Amino acid sequence: MPRFFPYDASKLSLLEPCRAALHRRFFEGWQPKTASALCAELSRLAYCQADAIRSSLSIIDMELVDEFIEPDGFGTYGFLARGLRGVVLAFRGTEPDDPTDIFDDARFNPVAWEGGGRVHAGFAEAFLRIRKKATSLLQDLDQSIIFTGHSLGAAVATLAASVFGKAGDETRLLTFGSPRVGDQDFIASLSVKTKAERYVDCADIVCQVPPPIGYVHFGDPYYIDHRGDLQINPTPGTMTDDQIAGHLEYITEYVWKRGNAASRSLADHAPVNYVSALVGAQT
Repeated sequence: MPRFFPYDASKLSLLEPCRAALHRRFFEGWQPKTASALCAELSRLAYCQADAIRSSLSIIDMELVDEFIEPDGFGTYGFLARGLRGVVLAFRGTEPDDPTDIFDDARFNPVAWEGGGRVHAGFAEAFLRIRKKATSLLQDLDQSIIFTGHSLGAAVATLAASVFGKAGDETRLLTFGSPRVGDQDFIASLSVKTKAERYVDCADIVCQVPPPIGYVHFGDPYYIDHRGDLQINPTPGTMTDDQIAGHLEYITEYVWKRGNAASRSLADHAPVNYVSALVGAQT
């Protein structure tokens, strides 16, 4: 199925997802029928403040349980929501004006991880800042939790799933525009208890970092092609051909328009484009 609404190439949707939502509001004109559509929108919603999160969740009969936020407002952010659709722990991606996020992204040296293997040092630090509160919130829940996030938030969600996921109760991890988080040993330890759906929007540049030198992705790609159609684990050649088509389309239709991102690789990372494709896929 095609995208639910038109492809959004704007820098605003890429850099300020919540402010851009003034034009395309959360859950406007649709209701989530799949976990992927729900989590894509919650990952976009994680860029907002608590009041906006709370009011948007009410549209789909979910409630904000609590949020994870640093005392100064910078750094790792996430929220826990619950309702008839389940319990979801969603994390925010990189904020371009947040120096803590930028520093976390840049610290790509590998460090040892408690569950096995090695992971990106900056992502580990981002998770550890919220671990204590997350432990307190999650320890009394008797429901399965879906972990989700976009960009840096996808990396934090992956680490959260590795720590809080329960063996025998297959943990669900849905990520959007995720970078590589750890090495093969980390992935092996995580795969024992976690089912991953790793969504990649065509040429999304963040899905290509850090370089695959010691770092690997967790889970086969749920690939959104340049038309907005979802393909599960296509061949590398199929993805390369589609990305070339996407880049050519971007040059002719988008790059020259004022206010748009400079390249397809950047524009494809905008959370709204993940939402659009996955809402389209459920209709």
